[in-house]
Amino acid sequence: MNFFFGIKHKNFSSKIQIPLFKNNSKINSKLKVFSAKIKKNEWVIKKIENKNDNDFCIINEKSIDNEIFFFLATKDDLKNFNSKEIVNLNNFTSTSPAFRANLCVSLRDSYGFSSYQSEYPLKMIQKKGSILSSLYTLTNVDADQNILILRNIYKKPIKEKFNGYIIDINRKKILKKIELLTNQTNYVELSKNLITPENYFYTDRFLGIPLFLVRKKDDLSLEHTHPLHEYILDKKKYDLVSKIKKKFYEIII
Repeated sequence: MNFFFGIKHKNFSSKIQIPLFKNNSKINSKLKVFSAKIKKNEWVIKKIENKNDNDFCIINEKSIDNEIFFFLATKDDLKNFNSKEIVNLNNFTSTSPAFRANLCVSLRDSYGFSSYQSEYPLKMIQKKGSILSSLYTLTNVDADQNILILRNIYKKPIKEKFNGYIIDINRKKILKKIELLTNQTNYVELSKNLITPENYFYTDRFLGIPLFLVRKKDDLSLEHTHPLHEYILDKKKYDLVSKIKKKFYEIII
């Protein structure tokens, strides 16, 4: 099961396009799109009315905020919904090749836009952990604006503070400490001096998807980094990743 999210920012708007079909089957007319948000320490869901077409659900900005996420489900699926913990309701979006939605982010004051597939997998919401991501590979020191976006979705309906760090691995030094929130889209403006090959973004307790939104005049780029183990082909890749992350953890403690 996958979840989907948008971006709400003073300089940018967004919309989400979610297919009501998958790559090996016809449209499931029973599937509907629902939003989920925390209210009074519980998950509260709401059906999203689809007034666009029969093949896709288009979620416009008025339905998007930085605390909401979306998912596909049928009426029968919702019988297993748990207001205290997000559980797997169906396997409709668990496909190979991967099920893809589309998140389109646009400039509010111009025509510039960029798109990204915004799936947030169930396995990520079920556990805690740490993120390690380069600040250099998907940013642009010559751009007008570089924004690190961290979206966290955690299974429990909690708003909990946790820390992110920008770390110079060569000097083993914390350059910036950032307060983040669970179950929210977090934004971090990156100054040009932070965009160097030796600087990394690291979180210490919760997972999330790091996105990099880069603006130069009216042009936008929106990309995400992958977990470290996806870059390593060795059979012992998870052990290698643990050793790498341990070096960063030793810097923050």
